[in-house]
This record gives sequence, structure tokens and C-alpha cells, in this order.
Amino acid sequence: MADAPDTERQAVEPETGEVLSVSQLNDRIASVVEDAPALDGVRCIGEVTDLHQNSTALYFTLTDGDAELPCMIWANRYRNMDAELEDGTEVILEGDIDYWTEGGKIDLKPWEVIVVGDGDQAAAVERLRSELEERGWFDDEQKQRPPAFPERVGVVTSLRGDARYDIQNAIHGQDPTVDILVKDATVQGSNAPRSIANGIHHLDRSEDVDAIIVGRGGGSDSNLQASLD
Repeated sequence: MADAPDTERQAVEPETGEVLSVSQLNDRIASVVEDAPALDGVRCIGEVTDLHQNSTALYFTLTDGDAELPCMIWANRYRNMDAELEDGTEVILEGDIDYWTEGGKIDLKPWEVIVVGDGDQAAAVERLRSELEERGWFDDEQKQRPPAFPERVGVVTSLRGDARYDIQNAIHGQDPTVDILVKDATVQGSNAPRSIANGIHHLDRSEDVDAIIVGRGGGSDSNLQASLD
């Protein structure tokens, strides 16, 4: 490939040749976001998913089925809101777009939450739950108790997320000898259901896997630890 003309080089290369650290670049991005009037006091409608909270804040994802936006509400602010959020709730949020410099992530920090009702995804989940219940898939005789002392645990999650490390730390915190086999999967967006299902089928075919965990990022360490107790 031929070298770009000097005029094109000038268009893409900083004139000063400045090299920024990650922290400096994140600070620069944050200042742009904070100074953008179009990102202050925005109103957005969507459905709450992946909701979890701790003593400090409430975290969730707002989705319209095609795109997702991380959201965070400080716990003391949420306690003063006249709203009860749960997965599947459709809401209108009003707040500011914020850039978290340490994690390099954009999220919406709402100061007002208006509950619209049950979202489309929640209705779809309820329809599926009712259908599977009629088929008897939730009957007690269909359920199997996981082994008390598994030797190998399969984990279906994204290799690019933190969930794999949270799960690994929680398991090895109880038994460091457990072998963990991670199957990479897409855990967000429209491709997630098929990708997760393929991951489960892949691990289920292995006779060495005693139990399978499906997980994605989010939630506190204490919640994860309790789920494994």
C-alpha cells in the first residue's frame, strides 16, 4: 500500500506529536462529554435489564432491543425516587451522560425516573415462561441438584468481560482445586441467545464438566459468593 500524501498525514497526525497516557486521553474524553450541551439533561426511554445494586449505587442497562446504554443511580438518590425498578420495567430517564475515566465507559446518570410499565422484553419472557411451564419444564422431577463438590466447572461468558474473573475468584475462594473451563460467548445484543446456547451445548457434551455456569458482568462480589454457597 502506498504511503499517504503529506496532506493526508497532516490530517490524521497531531501537529505536536503529543503522546497521551490512557489517563490523559480518558480525561480529555471526559472533558468533551462534560462540555457537550447535547448530553446534559437528556431524556431517554427504554427497558431496564441486568439490574443489580449494592450499598453505594444501583446499576442497570437501558435497552430498546437494538442498542444498550449503561446507567447508574447513587443509592441515596434512588431511595428518594418514587420508583421501583426491576428487570423488564420500561422507564423514561432524565439525566446527564457521564464518562467514567478510570474504566473508560460512558453511562447515563439519571436524576428522574418515570416508570412507564412492563416492557416488550419482560412480556416476551413472561410468555416464554408460561409456555415452558405448560410443557412441564419447571416441574420438580425435571430438576437436577448440582454436585456438592464438582471437580470441573464449565463457564459460558465473554472472554472480554470481568465476569469470568469474578466467577473464578468466587469458586477458587471456596475450593482452589476446582478446574474451570471457560467457553467464550456473546452475552449482549441480539446474537447473545444463540451464542450462549451454543456454549451450553458445547460444555454439556463434555463428560468431564460436572456443572455449568452462565454469567455476564455486573453484580457485587458478595452476591456472586452467595449464589455459589
